[in-house]
Amino acid sequence: NAPEITIGNVFVSNDDNSDGRLDPGETGDINFTITNSGHADADFAGTLSEASDPNNYLNLGTTTASAVSIAAGANADFTFAGASADAATPLGSPVGLQLDVTAGASNQYSETSNQDLIIGIIPIYPISDGGTLSVCTGTFYDSGLDTADYQNSEDYTMTFMPGAGEDFVVVEFTSFDLESGYDYLHVYDGPDTNSPEIDGSPFTGTTSPGTLTSANGLTFNFTSDGSVTHAGWAADVSCFTPTTPPDCPTNPVPENTAVNVFPVKISWDAPLGASSYDVYFGTDTDPLANSPVTVTTNSYNISPEPNTTYYWTVLPTNSIGTGSGCEIWSFTTGAAQYLMENGATVTTCDGVFYDEGGPDNNYSTSLDQTMTFLPGTSGKMISANFTEFDVELGSTGTHYDYLQVYDGTDANATLIGEFSSDDGAPVPAELQPVTATNPDGALTFVFHSDNTVTKAGWTAEISCVGGSDEVISQNPENITIVPNPGNGLFTVKTNGINNGTLEIYSVSGKLIYKRKINTDAINIDITNNAKGIYFVKISSENKVFNSKLIIK
Repeated sequence: NAPEITIGNVFVSNDDNSDGRLDPGETGDINFTITNSGHADADFAGTLSEASDPNNYLNLGTTTASAVSIAAGANADFTFAGASADAATPLGSPVGLQLDVTAGASNQYSETSNQDLIIGIIPIYPISDGGTLSVCTGTFYDSGLDTADYQNSEDYTMTFMPGAGEDFVVVEFTSFDLESGYDYLHVYDGPDTNSPEIDGSPFTGTTSPGTLTSANGLTFNFTSDGSVTHAGWAADVSCFTPTTPPDCPTNPVPENTAVNVFPVKISWDAPLGASSYDVYFGTDTDPLANSPVTVTTNSYNISPEPNTTYYWTVLPTNSIGTGSGCEIWSFTTGAAQYLMENGATVTTCDGVFYDEGGPDNNYSTSLDQTMTFLPGTSGKMISANFTEFDVELGSTGTHYDYLQVYDGTDANATLIGEFSSDDGAPVPAELQPVTATNPDGALTFVFHSDNTVTKAGWTAEISCVGGSDEVISQNPENITIVPNPGNGLFTVKTNGINNGTLEIYSVSGKLIYKRKINTDAINIDITNNAKGIYFVKISSENKVFNSKLIIK
């Protein structure tokens, strides 16, 4: 029978803040649990030394544990009091310790254990804990931490504020992997989700938020759908207090001297330590001659005019002072751009129409928007020629997201069509172009997106068509169509108009029939066309008469 030595894991006690770890600047006791796993009682003694501490982060206090009798199967703690960590030790720094333990009357039994003592263990913040934290160190994770995926159907929110005495909180993402198009991390520049969302938010897939800095706090909201999970993210949390005014901003958007652009927002890379920005913007070549607008985010919404050159500069500010001598940038606009906006009515004959994500971003989830275009010239018709169209279509043909087009001033007008598109499919022919035929010359667009996948949306060129000298008749009784509805064989009675042109258009604006008028009664055969609504246009001298017919 003999004693047998088993050395347990190192642990800390009696530290200054009683959290069971040795933080930078703290003093505490280093402990090991020693177990006699043999079959004989014996006296045990121990000696502690440093195996690895190249930066001298740790100063040991007592290094010997006096002999203590431990019965077979029992244990005792060896305590080495008075160890201290240097105040400048980086959090999470390991120090190698070696414990040598002997047992028996002549110390004939021995065991050695080498273990790392971590100074200032880095705290972790899974988003599933929620709440608002004022901290300057730690790692921010999804609910699965660094060992598992996040879960389905999550909806968590967490806010980081600068720690006491600090001006800025910094969150630097070191990894990022969400299910693309289904799971999203929204980021807000402020203490809650009512704060403005940062550029690029929400983030999905492997598009990382990068490094985020804010004096206002940073709020994160994560949502996952009901299936498929990924690894999530890890991000380092720290704080920053400037000692000098911030450097000048860089990387303007639009880029300097850009032409043929039409931004509704200008932005720049945020220099470290800027808490606000004075934006000078206008058509004067010296933008500093204009009154500045102060913003707290690195972007500014504008309402530019088409075909105009603008000059601008940004002076960043913090508690120390304001940057100076910053570069003056410029850009020149092209045609007007119109982003889908609920409740908006636009009167124009020129421009480019986009979904609400604009030319560079996907549209958002859970949208229900209505927007109307009216011709900027009396007597003309709005025409929208779609050159790009990518709106989510389900695998079974279900319209998850869709764009509806109405021939009139609101969604009570005639529905021209409802459109979605497969990935990579060509633009629907009915949208190349779609043209108004109603007396107001208006088109109304209604867009709906569901709460999951988003797509690139659309691009459409807006113009006005029809002669500027045309007078649109408001009196459809000038034209009689029989039978109506019919099977495709119709007689159009023009009631005395015998010198003009008769045209028939599909609801997409495509001309399907045209002939000269030389009699009061014109027989028409359009039986080779699909069932639906068609528009009849009779032009005579400087007048236009509109009516409708239906193939049933």
